[in-house]
This record gives sequence, structure tokens and C-alpha cells, in this order.
Amino acid sequence: MRSDRDWLQFDCALSYGLVEYLRTLKMLNDYCWSARRCIPHGGHQMSLNIAAGLGLGGNESYPDHRAENDITRRRFIVGLSASAAAATVLRRTLTSARAGTPPLPNAPVTLNVIDVAGNLRLTQTSIESYRKGNPKLVDKIRFTQAPAPELPSKIKAQQDAGRLDIDLVLTGLDGLAAGIEQDLWLRLMPDYQDKFPGLETNYLPAARKMDELAKGFAITVTFYPSGPLLEYAP
Repeated sequence: MRSDRDWLQFDCALSYGLVEYLRTLKMLNDYCWSARRCIPHGGHQMSLNIAAGLGLGGNESYPDHRAENDITRRRFIVGLSASAAAATVLRRTLTSARAGTPPLPNAPVTLNVIDVAGNLRLTQTSIESYRKGNPKLVDKIRFTQAPAPELPSKIKAQQDAGRLDIDLVLTGLDGLAAGIEQDLWLRLMPDYQDKFPGLETNYLPAARKMDELAKGFAITVTFYPSGPLLEYAP
């Protein structure tokens, strides 16, 4: 690696936040690397703030040129790119999980999907294909997006008010863990394992390990071997 021309790209969110990123910069300085050679991976608000506050060399971004999907904190949209994420079904009430598999709906339903992991870039087409292939079950699907830190409080408030309008969550391990801690999710496995035959056998070994972290409250839908990404100009 060449400290005068190569770039170092670490995911500040997956690397335990600002404190660990500062430790990384200190280590790099010991090896005569400038912070200006670092560009955080992620393209989210956290990496942007770190890049600006620490005077880094830039920040990754994922532009979406569709005008209807302009990004704001208050307007949920479809967009961004995805890391390893899990789909999590929410409980409709705060009681214990249902004992049996619920019956199919008598009429097509509307599904509300919220994405806090940028996962729709990878999965939206598949989800919409399910709707097209099952018109008697699903009438329409509404997609929204929100920052992961806002998800638990948003869901908890809706559950407490008895007006939950979210059916499915696409999240990373951060949102998943927060939901498990606050008892927000419906347990999927083994309660509904008959609906997912052979699920574990279809996973790569590392993806299976990630699925185990969900403790049955989520299903891994996308996976990649994440970690520090080193880029260089040959």
C-alpha cells in the first residue's frame, strides 16, 4: 500500500462508531498515513458527519437520480445500497407469538415494508415479483425507508397505540438487536419453520452464522463478507 496515492475505506458504523474510527486513524498516523487518505464506507449520515468533522478525504455516496425519491429525514423513500440485512416480521400486538400459522387472507392485502438497511436495492424486485405472482394474496406493497436508529422507537410507539402500520422490516444487525432487546419482533423460527422448508441448507456457511444471530426473530435475505475495504490505484 502507498500512503501517497492509495485510499483506505472502513465502514464507521460496522466498525463500532466514532471511538473505534478514531483509534483506527491514530494507528494509521503511526504508520505515516494521513486521515485525508480515508473515505468512510456507507454513504449514510454517520459517515458524512465523521468525514466532515475529522477532515477526511471524502465520503461515499449512492446517488438516486429519480426525482420522486429525494432523500430527507422525514420522508421515507426507496433507495440506497445494501449490506447484509435481515427481513423481520413485526408482531401485531404486544402479546406472545401466535401458537399456530395464521390462515391466508380472504382478500388481497396491502403490505407495508420499511427498509433501514438500504436493502431494497437488492430485494425490491423480488418482493414485487411475489406480489405479481400472488395477486389473490397481495394487492399492493408500500415501501418506505427510515434511519435505523429511529426504527425501535417508531415501532414501539405504534405498538403501544395499537396502530401498527408496518408489516415487514429490512434491517441490519443493529436494528435487529435493538428490536430483540425491546421485544418488538414476531418470532419466525421455529414457530413458522414449516413455511420455510430447507432454509438453513440454502445458506452459505457465513450466512448461516449470521442467521443464527437473529435468534429466530429474522431471516437473512442478503449477505456479503463485510469488513475493511482497501482500495488502491494501480
